[in-house]
Amino acid sequence: MSRLQPLRDARFIPAALREALGFVYSRHVRNQSTIGGEIAARQEESVLLPVLLALDAELVFGNGETLSIEDYLACPCDRLLTEIIIKDPYRTCATRKISRSQAGLTVVTAGRCNDRPRRYANCAGWRRQ
Repeated sequence: MSRLQPLRDARFIPAALREALGFVYSRHVRNQSTIGGEIAARQEESVLLPVLLALDAELVFGNGETLSIEDYLACPCDRLLTEIIIKDPYRTCATRKISRSQAGLTVVTAGRCNDRPRRYANCAGWRRQ
């Protein structure tokens, strides 16, 4: 899986995802963390999951199985993630992060694409049941 900083520097990824990668405040953390690790960690304060949900990302696993990121997050999967597919990287999408400080834990992160009504948000301390 790709590390976050090279993805942030790349011009071929969706602008909203590039912006969300910038929400990870430290370049050192972005150089160590991978996008696959961020997805697999399923952290409620994740700054990447809302935008990946809004972009309808699909995940490919070591056994060849493909799941939408929404389905993956809803199940207790422990599969090896090998690939992330974003079918329409040019889709108009936006993301925002609210925290108490640049280095502080995220309070809310949201992602939304304009071509459909669903919105996604992660709120620290909250989990959908």
